Amino acid sequence: MIVGGILTVKRYLQQQALAELVDNPKDVPKWTADPRPLQSEAATRKQFTSLNRENKSRHVTFSNLKFGIIPGLRGAWSINNQTNKPVFGTDWVPQGLTQSDKKYFISVYDGDHKLNSLIFQIDKKTRKYDKSLILNSMAHVGGITYEEKHKQLIYSNDLNGVAGFGAIKQGTIDAYNPQIVKRAIKSKKIPFALGTRTSAITTYKNLLVVAKYGKNPAHRSIVLIPTNKTGLPNSISISQRKKYIQRFLKDEKDHHLSAKSKKAAIINLMNWFVENKVIDAYYPGWDSVQGVSMLNNGLAILSQSAGNLPGTVLIKVQNYSDHHPLHFDFKSPDIGSDRFKVPHSVEEVSIDHQMNTISMVFESGAKEYRERRVGSNYATYVDRFAILPYESQ
Repeated sequence: MIVGGILTVKRYLQQQALAELVDNPKDVPKWTADPRPLQSEAATRKQFTSLNRENKSRHVTFSNLKFGIIPGLRGAWSINNQTNKPVFGTDWVPQGLTQSDKKYFISVYDGDHKLNSLIFQIDKKTRKYDKSLILNSMAHVGGITYEEKHKQLIYSNDLNGVAGFGAIKQGTIDAYNPQIVKRAIKSKKIPFALGTRTSAITTYKNLLVVAKYGKNPAHRSIVLIPTNKTGLPNSISISQRKKYIQRFLKDEKDHHLSAKSKKAAIINLMNWFVENKVIDAYYPGWDSVQGVSMLNNGLAILSQSAGNLPGTVLIKVQNYSDHHPLHFDFKSPDIGSDRFKVPHSVEEVSIDHQMNTISMVFESGAKEYRERRVGSNYATYVDRFAILPYESQ
């Protein structure tokens, strides 16, 4: 009875502590996000340094990590997707991370699936919250990248089972103040009906690199999409997709080809898209990719999630030995790569153009994840984005 009473009290105190991390609308100025952390920096840092021993053989140390707080985990304002009115949300789930020369950008979606998604702008020098970019959809915003040449933010904008992208010019971002305009930021919508979902995106020269996470290995892939003179992929509507598939089926029939399995049929279709220059390359079967970031010199950083187990960050260098010098070698995760472990629930990664730091964001600080029980305790979480000096690799 005494032991049971102690456990009951412990659980009650844990629940009370978690309840105190959730804001009331009156706690946060309208159209903004709460910039406060959920826990101490020491509690977050401990989750990384506990992996130092495991990463020692890879010459990685987390001793010099810097952190920035992920805004909105206690609560943030957005717009109700149905009524178009401002509403306060408390279950924002971090997904994407990217950076320009002056700012970090972190994307989140509403875990309650009622409010429009957000992108938080964070000052790079101070690592402090600047403002919220309120999007005009409830998209998952799994991927986000900053395209330097045209100074624009590109993000995943998958809706109703169709993949797509959104784009916002830097000038539009600079001029946007939600507290004044009281509406979503203007953005360009680009449907890409060849896919259903994008989990991570990055730019590489004249390509958009898109990773798709899927529980079924047959649904996992990395696709390289050509971009046009505006730095964006060309839109592909559902009707255009149907026309492409009709042409593909006709070509298969004319050449007396037939796939023996669904997986083979998908590969044949993707190869047809490559041959007809609809996409630039297709690599199937990458496991649990949540983030990807590339530089034009061929350096790539990828993240892989493993549920409640530590995640993995991979570093790969471009293979110039084949006949496609502009292509990154995504044929195998194990070729030309190094890796290290990070806390669980890692999402997007970002490497800066000076190759000085690797940044990463985690979704575990979201309300729905931090309130999950693991045995007699609640799950650990990371409420900050981490900045790892690249020279420590």
